[in-house]
Parts: sequence; C-alpha cells; structure tokens
Amino acid sequence: MGTLTFNTQMQSGTIENTSFRAFGEVSGKHSGVISYNSGTNTVTLNPDANFVFGEKVQVVLTEDIRTEGNSIPLAGGYSWRFAIAPLLGDGNYELDATNYAVGKDPLALAVGEFNNDVYTDFVVANSAENSVSVFKNNQRGGFDLADTYTVESNPRGLTVADIDADGDMDIIVANNTSNNISVLKNQGNGSFTTVLTY
Repeated sequence: MGTLTFNTQMQSGTIENTSFRAFGEVSGKHSGVISYNSGTNTVTLNPDANFVFGEKVQVVLTEDIRTEGNSIPLAGGYSWRFAIAPLLGDGNYELDATNYAVGKDPLALAVGEFNNDVYTDFVVANSAENSVSVFKNNQRGGFDLADTYTVESNPRGLTVADIDADGDMDIIVANNTSNNISVLKNQGNGSFTTVLTY
C-alpha cells in the first residue's frame, strides 16, 4: 500500500490507474484500488499484487490529475523513486546489514530477478578487475555468489533490462576506460552468455 498527500484538494475522479502509476523494477507495473480522502488530501494505492522486498519502485503522477474547483493540472507531472524494505511491528524498518565479498573496487550495483523464482537478485561491477559478480537470492534472506563474468576495461556503471524481449533480465555494463558497453544476455536460469561488446 502506498500513500501520497497533496498540498491542496484534488479532483478524485482524475486520480486513477492511468494517472497514478507505480512500477516495480522487478515486479513490473502495478494497478490496484485507488482511494482519495478529501479531508486530508491523501490518495492511497492498494496494489493488486505485492512489490518485491528490496526492489526499487517508481511512482509517476501525470498531468491528468487536476485540482478541485479551478481544475489546474499537475505542471509537468511528478515522479518518485524508492526501495521496498520490510516493516517491523514497532514501526521501524529492518535494515540489518550482511556483507558479501565481491571483486576489487566495486563501483556500481543493480537489482533484478535473474532466474525466474520471483526473488530479487543483484549484480556488482568490479571496476579494478574488469568483471561483474552476479549474486542470486538463496530464498533464506541472503544471497550466494552465482558467477563472475569478465567485461571490458574499468566497468563503472550497469543496469538490468530485458533487451531481447524474452522475459529474462539481461545486464548492460558501461566500461569507462575502454569506452564501450558490454551486454550479458540471460539464458533464462540466471546464467549469462559470453559478453557482447558495443
């Protein structure tokens, strides 16, 4: 459930799944029941499906949302990005740290679901070793190193996306010194093919 408060009264009929959008980096687009409280100017999204713990979520409000009375649209729309963390019974978030050994000089990290088990995995760019390390969720609250893949020189940025539309998250790496991009294509089980360079 997500809640957002406006600083003025809004037209409740303009706040719907097409104008109030939520996207999970792993779980994808979320629709659900949207309710608006005119007394507090608060809108709540109760999604049809849960987000995945640890995934990044982006919320977008479009210009279709309008104020009550003079019907002024949201100028340019708005967007927020945040991560999902488990909430404890006392109102605090569970953020206990666990350290994982990676390669030398890790400079970038991206979260994705690599092996179709619905659990969040992640990949780290090791800039001084020209490699990326892939960690798979062990479904016990932790991660195991799955494999390390060699890329081009000095990887400093990466992201995950389904670049070939096969339903599996691939890895794209930006290599600083070699001035190119490395693409690791997912084989559907969380293992990746030989790196393609562009």
